[in-house]
Amino acid sequence: MTKKGPERTRSPKPEPKPGVGRDDRELMTASEAADYLNCHYSTVYRLIHKGGLPVLKLGGDWRVRRDDLEKWIAERTKGGR
Repeated sequence: MTKKGPERTRSPKPEPKPGVGRDDRELMTASEAADYLNCHYSTVYRLIHKGGLPVLKLGGDWRVRRDDLEKWIAERTKGGR
């Protein structure tokens, strides 16, 4: 019989500031960026690792600035803006 330590519980993520919804954040996680692009999160990670998507690393997680993502989309949109 092995001893188990105390069960770990994850602390909840902080709620966004009042008036700032999940869709209004300046920084998005890779998963949120995938939702924004309507693609699978592995596609976003592939773009990150190829260097095609501008990101920053915060702790151990990737973050995508909304403005950078919109600029990246505009650069790849046929006809451009």
